[in-house]
Amino acid sequence: SYWNCERGFRQSGDSCVPLEIPERGYIGRSGNDWECNRGYRKRGESCVAVEVPSNAYLDVSGRDWACKRGFKREGPSCLAFRVPTRAHLSYSGDGWRCDRGYRRQGESCIEDKR
Repeated sequence: SYWNCERGFRQSGDSCVPLEIPERGYIGRSGNDWECNRGYRKRGESCVAVEVPSNAYLDVSGRDWACKRGFKREGPSCLAFRVPTRAHLSYSGDGWRCDRGYRRQGESCIEDKR
């Protein structure tokens, strides 16, 4: 027969055992698993702080980070990038696009004569 464990318990074989919730954790939405508080992420059976580098912020999930506008994620860092003449920051802010009437060529924008 099919059965579910009560909230705060998880299935283990033919029985339900209490969740072992680590420090900075809480019972997840499903009720049968745990999640980490905002600013922390799961690592094994614990919650570890999200290390947010310079020029970054904690993202909406609260479990990762994103770079501020004008910076691009490169490994564990956010690096500034140059926006060339006749270009503007992209909507996402992590790159650039050529202005209308220009097209990208390498790291610059040239007149689009097509």
